[in-house]
Amino acid sequence: MRNARMRGKLLCMILIGLIVGVSAGIPRAEAQTRSPSGVRVLAVAPFADNNPDTRRVAELGSMRLGEFLKGGRFQVIEPARVAEEMGRLGFTPADLISPARAVALGQRLGADAVLTGRVVQITRDRGVAPGAGEARVTIDVRVLEVSSGLKLFEQEATCSDFSGSLTGAAECFARDISSRLLAP
Repeated sequence: MRNARMRGKLLCMILIGLIVGVSAGIPRAEAQTRSPSGVRVLAVAPFADNNPDTRRVAELGSMRLGEFLKGGRFQVIEPARVAEEMGRLGFTPADLISPARAVALGQRLGADAVLTGRVVQITRDRGVAPGAGEARVTIDVRVLEVSSGLKLFEQEATCSDFSGSLTGAAECFARDISSRLLAP
């Protein structure tokens, strides 16, 4: 009985020590993010979309985002080139949710950071008149630094096109995200 109590107290002390040590020694996730201002070469990966019917919107969105970022402060490695390297590595866009895979991809491409994205939601409401309605696209985008694996940027963007065009909504979010990434 005495040994059981001693083991219980010892386990309790170890648990308390771990909790205190972990909370004191590990910075919070927000403290680990940095500004993307030091990024010179940015690889823009094709966006993930689990729905084959809307995958074209994801492809168009990542392509347009890469185009909008060109000529800014980044040297952009376009989604088509990134997709080729992903094929060589056996990665899909959904695999890039793993920071280790995104970093490995960036290293192979010689990038400072990798921009990944995924389609969160696509909706299309049809209006009464032909060509009327609303198309909404929600995309989650993040930028990971290759050298450290730290998240430099993460944003969810929702855009609508009131003519009902999914490509118009994708264009909208690409403009929105690019302006946020290029802001001083």
